[in-house]
Amino acid sequence: MRKYPSSILAIFICLCVVLCAAGCGATQSVSRFGMDLMDLNPLIVTSTNHETGETFFSRDPSNISAAISLFRRMELTEAGDTTDDKGISFTLATMYGDFSFGEYTGDRLRVVTKEYYVSQDFTVDVRLLAERIAAETNNIQDVSREKILAVHPYMTYQELIDSFGKTLNATTSDQQITYLYRYHNRPFYIGYKRETDNVGLSGETLMRGIFTSYNLGDELIPPTPLPGGHLESYRKAFSDVINACIEKSPDAPEPDELIINTRRLVHLSSTERRELVAGLGKQFDITVMDIEDAALYRNDNYAGNDDTSRLVVWIDFYTHIDDHYLEFVVAGNISGYPTTRIPMEYKLA
Repeated sequence: MRKYPSSILAIFICLCVVLCAAGCGATQSVSRFGMDLMDLNPLIVTSTNHETGETFFSRDPSNISAAISLFRRMELTEAGDTTDDKGISFTLATMYGDFSFGEYTGDRLRVVTKEYYVSQDFTVDVRLLAERIAAETNNIQDVSREKILAVHPYMTYQELIDSFGKTLNATTSDQQITYLYRYHNRPFYIGYKRETDNVGLSGETLMRGIFTSYNLGDELIPPTPLPGGHLESYRKAFSDVINACIEKSPDAPEPDELIINTRRLVHLSSTERRELVAGLGKQFDITVMDIEDAALYRNDNYAGNDDTSRLVVWIDFYTHIDDHYLEFVVAGNISGYPTTRIPMEYKLA
């Protein structure tokens, strides 16, 4: 047997340890969320202080990356019990819906109904990130529904800005001036090159843009489609929440339409999306509208003010995403009635 000098052997052992540690770290970062969240093309990171009820938003890529990195570093151990402690939660809004990191309360992280002990104290890091996000959007101007619907194609951007009021300048490049506004606690952006240019859209179109992509449609690059496979997961989740909505609102009129946006469901192929829509329509004997602006109809935000009774269903947020396992909260509500939310976990055989 060939013998190696002890110094070379020591170096070899050190390299193995380093590579093993690096590999473990990479595995943990993937298993923590199930996938690389940057692959979902995140648009906005949101922080909510549950003691004050304040919510702030940031479009800054550095804040988005910081949030992912911060929660990836947390090593968690399930607590087995729950507390009433309030903290700060962070959510990532992506082109595939929302992903919740959970609510950090000091020594614990609350993720939906479960709580976990955190291996070390991240209080300072969490507070600093929340302050950075708040600093970007602390003075957002709220805009009323009436002002949004009053927008018309021949209005100039100067007239629109004058109507909506002064707000935060969120310009991120020299190509375009961008202002950040808020409607029903939802941020949206107004971007233009010259104040004298016409807006070129109606208030209704703007409203739909707010609820589909924060009015960032022209700037968005769709993420690479994820493979399908979770048809049965979504079929059961939406069936359960539809039945729960009906049971919890016994005096509600029978819904005329079921509203859903299957394009925001991860790990669902185009064929599976069609099967999901057809299956729900047949199961509940209802007309299903699979539309991109489905979020517009939630809780009577904007639509649903006519005589049509609508049942809207959606994924409130994900907490784990991979090919074989999903964790999320499914939600639904009938026009004019409270929203029902149900935590779900699905593992493919």
